[in-house]
Amino acid sequence: MDQLKIGKFISSLRKDIGVTQQVLAEHLGVTDKAVSKWERGISCPDISLLGPISDYFHITINELLLGEKKEHSISKEEIEKINEDILAYSYNQMGINKQYQKKLKIIISIISILLLLILLFFGIYSYTRIQKQKELSEYTNRLEKNLQLYHFEKDKPLRSPNWILNLEGVTYVVPTITYKNSIKTEIYKEILSYSDYENYNGIIVYFNGKNISVYHYENIGAKKTNVIMISCNQDGELKKDKKYSKKEKEFYSSKKEEIKTRVIQIETMWHSIYEA
Repeated sequence: MDQLKIGKFISSLRKDIGVTQQVLAEHLGVTDKAVSKWERGISCPDISLLGPISDYFHITINELLLGEKKEHSISKEEIEKINEDILAYSYNQMGINKQYQKKLKIIISIISILLLLILLFFGIYSYTRIQKQKELSEYTNRLEKNLQLYHFEKDKPLRSPNWILNLEGVTYVVPTITYKNSIKTEIYKEILSYSDYENYNGIIVYFNGKNISVYHYENIGAKKTNVIMISCNQDGELKKDKKYSKKEKEFYSSKKEEIKTRVIQIETMWHSIYEA
């Protein structure tokens, strides 16, 4: 079976009756690209289309497969050759279909595996997120219980969610603020003490479990200025690995006992609130 000859035959038949590839394609229920491939000998029509194509051009299937019209009767040898071609053509189409089905099964299997992996990922992600939220909720409840045992109270709504405790003229503050990073939600762990909490003025001692910083603010007219910032060890002593100005050293010397008392108090609170 001469594929190129059949293609040229279809092309000449189409042109003889003056129809376009698009018109022929629509009649046969295929695309014009498919018709173009037939006529260029790149591919052959499906075996199921041999009858409709022959009927459309008023020729026999034998003539279509021979790639030419026959004015005389077809010989026995030609009929046998055509039958062999039809059989071979049929097997070829079956092979193509099987190959296509095999590829389709592989593609479907890959897509199914990918979908399962995606579902598994989101399942694990959702479960992990729920567990983290549960852990966070339990931790928050435990933290608030510890704050209440230490006689902390919730601050007024304007400064929520701070918890505060006034002790010997100093206000100790524990913010229960959550934050999200790319993986999980956590709580800020820090304790601050203010000598003037209402105005955020005077000496402020800050501790985050690792570093202790002491700030001294004072109002200069309507402007609030951070005039002093020093770092202390967890016993309230000035850190020796940093250089300080004369003003900073004089400030620490003048407020040393107060700073040490507040640092030790914060240390005690830390263990009772966060580690109990």
